[in-house]
Amino acid sequence: MRGRDTESPAARRRGGEAGVIALLAGLPFLFFLLRWALGEPVLNGDNLIQNFPLRVLSGAALRSGHLPLWDPYLWSGTPLLAGFNAGAAYPLTWLFAVLPAYLAWSLNLAVTYALAATGFYRFLRSDGRSRPAAFLGAATFAYGGFLVSQMVHVETVEGVAWLPWAALAVKSLLRAGNGREMQRALAAAGAVGGLIILTGSPEAIAYGAVFLLVLSLRWWREVPPGRRRRLALRLAAAGLLALAVGAVQWVPGEAFIRLSQRARASYAFFASMSLPLPALALGLVPYVQGGYGFFWMPMHYVGRLNLPEITWYSGLLPVAAALELAPRLRTRAGREAVGIWYLLGGIGLLWALGDHTPLGLVLYHIPVLNGLRAQNRNLFWVDFALAALFAVWVDERLDAPPGQRPAWRPAAALLAAFGVALLAGRLVAVPVVAAHTWGYVAGSSALALGAAAVTAGLGRCGSRRRLQVLVVFTALDLGLFDGAQYWIGAPRLSPATGRPAAAAALQALAGRDRFAVYNPRLYHYSLMDALGQPDLNILTGLPSVQGYGSLVAASYQRATGSHVQATLDPAWLNGPLRTRLNLGVLLIPPPYLAQSLTSATGGPRLRAGWTLPGARAWSWFLGRSWTVTALTLLPAPRERLPVGGWRLGVLEADGRERWVDPAVTRLPGRGAAAGIRLQARLQGIALLVQAPRPVKVALTASLALGQGKARRLLPGPLAGGLSPAAWRYRGLFARDYAIFQNRNPGPGYWVEGAAAAVPAGAGPQGQAAYDVAAEGPVRLVRSETYQPGWQAVVTPLDATGRARGPGRTVPVTPDGVLQAVNLPAGRERVQFYYRPASVVWGLAGSGAGLVLLLTLAAGTFRRRPR
Repeated sequence: MRGRDTESPAARRRGGEAGVIALLAGLPFLFFLLRWALGEPVLNGDNLIQNFPLRVLSGAALRSGHLPLWDPYLWSGTPLLAGFNAGAAYPLTWLFAVLPAYLAWSLNLAVTYALAATGFYRFLRSDGRSRPAAFLGAATFAYGGFLVSQMVHVETVEGVAWLPWAALAVKSLLRAGNGREMQRALAAAGAVGGLIILTGSPEAIAYGAVFLLVLSLRWWREVPPGRRRRLALRLAAAGLLALAVGAVQWVPGEAFIRLSQRARASYAFFASMSLPLPALALGLVPYVQGGYGFFWMPMHYVGRLNLPEITWYSGLLPVAAALELAPRLRTRAGREAVGIWYLLGGIGLLWALGDHTPLGLVLYHIPVLNGLRAQNRNLFWVDFALAALFAVWVDERLDAPPGQRPAWRPAAALLAAFGVALLAGRLVAVPVVAAHTWGYVAGSSALALGAAAVTAGLGRCGSRRRLQVLVVFTALDLGLFDGAQYWIGAPRLSPATGRPAAAAALQALAGRDRFAVYNPRLYHYSLMDALGQPDLNILTGLPSVQGYGSLVAASYQRATGSHVQATLDPAWLNGPLRTRLNLGVLLIPPPYLAQSLTSATGGPRLRAGWTLPGARAWSWFLGRSWTVTALTLLPAPRERLPVGGWRLGVLEADGRERWVDPAVTRLPGRGAAAGIRLQARLQGIALLVQAPRPVKVALTASLALGQGKARRLLPGPLAGGLSPAAWRYRGLFARDYAIFQNRNPGPGYWVEGAAAAVPAGAGPQGQAAYDVAAEGPVRLVRSETYQPGWQAVVTPLDATGRARGPGRTVPVTPDGVLQAVNLPAGRERVQFYYRPASVVWGLAGSGAGLVLLLTLAAGTFRRRPR
């Protein structure tokens, strides 16, 4: 067979092998470092607002000589290492401690894709594939499909990039003899498995482990039954070694998961990111339902999930290969040759579909797996399988004698599959997208015809010409796919890519207080980035009560409702929790406060959902200063509106209230259904309504715009949710965000009891010290989220403030969602620091794993006795 080279290892190293590997590894370095040199690093989506800032914070902690354990900027303080997303224990993340952030980031991406390409190449070569076939298969896996579309989640691609190396290590382990060969294979499998864990990607860890177990069945069948128990022990040893190496990540991570909002994941959560059935079409026509606005796909995708999560396009020729090789499954020899790839691809696709197949209910009852919601990310199974089948097909096509008859059947099958995918994709596409994608449809159809021509006529060419055709078409196919990806464009302006004036203005306004953005529908998203929304606020040093990550403490989530991006529960905004969390500034796009009432289909609807309390004024911030001429009230069902006793007022820009007795007009209607109109001309930033008794109504405000123009406003979701006694309106920011400032922000700490306290210093990662002089037993509370692992050292002080004895460690206890320490009478210094037991155990496990790895490696290099 063509793949079984007769060259010696030395000749292979000297010849084309090194050149192919250098090419595969060099392409990502060339691309990512060139973008870095041009000042446009590949930094988009979740990488921009989450993964990059978290890695910068981890690098800063390491550079200062501390383990990256705590993030004081998100969710009023949250674990950093245990939160997974930062990949704080992954060796590539350590580059942020010694290199400029952009360069460290670009090297992370370059190394990741180089590992994916070279690992898959080496895996295919070990499987008997020729250099050209292994090269094309590796390029397909690394530079197409899952890894390209998921670049927005760097931790996921980092984990998946190691899987070909892990597969190669498992294969070597199962085929190795005893002694040094087995030790070397065991060390390799444990090291690669540990690195996958250290990436901090739960999907790559859990799904990758199952993937490797299924793949190992291919080599398991080659072993005589008598040896299988021994090989099972080898696999178990490799798994335990990997768990030991990665313990510093998964042990604290698992401890945090048990305390997080994911501790009891519902089936709805588990199934929420299942691959939608319409996304099956994207395996052949990746942008048929919209793209990213680049290159030959000007229309943006509109649909369930987002496009990176449902894209799995590996190219047309790999699909043609899968269709042409499928009949081999009828024979035993064919199943042994290619059956494993169809098995892997089938399992991965069914798993990715999740809730859309009966497999979803089965998987939900499997521990560990039921805590993951990104079922769609099992698409890497499909890409791995298609790339491997493509390599098999390339070898067979290159080995075939020239002058063969055209292969019309697989070409027709490819065109039929493409046609079905194109038709189905356009049927489910949003009409406005479908109406503007005819250019893409024409281009992708021409590409499909070209793939069919290659499939049918390749056998008529000579061997060299076949290889040239395959390389050129694969490069064209993947190039057109990659060229329309989101990461081609320059990153948006944000604290990660510059120094936006918006972020500076927010810092000046908030000072040392925390801030929040209420924007669940993500209006004006580019301005959110420029302001430094969480987690970009890490780069501005401005703390927030919100965050954007996989894990948040369950108690904090219940209290604030702040897990989802730019979301929080408005119920606590007027209560004491806003002061306890030291929330100083709140940013709200005006549509959440007031919306224009229009006759357009799909516009805001008039609903009777607002309760005017009667005993006190109901306040409605309007998002800016308006001139109000009337307020129309319509009763809820079975509600009757009184005519007398109404008062109408406004809150003026300087904070003063102005009240009038409005003219009241009853509107046409029968009995209880009749509404009323309160008429008065007032100008202000908020409407104040005093009802004679509690009533439930629908209401609209009439505005005078000048020059005879008028407008009607409906209350937005936050109308009535912000009290003028709690929040001061500070104006509009860039005309897109209303700014509110807390009238009573918290000091960040306080003492419950007769005592005085002053700050005595602050350290990295949320560490702080306070000097407390108490007349009796007191309780010191500080505005930092409680997590197990926080401790306090209490040192007695003399009258001059000097230590007069050794300190003692006391437990930090929860005070709601915050941290507190009980203190006796006296003058003492309290120093808070974070050292969870799970991190200590994780470090011990990883240390033991590294010692074992080094022992195994050293054993493979010992000289044999003469």
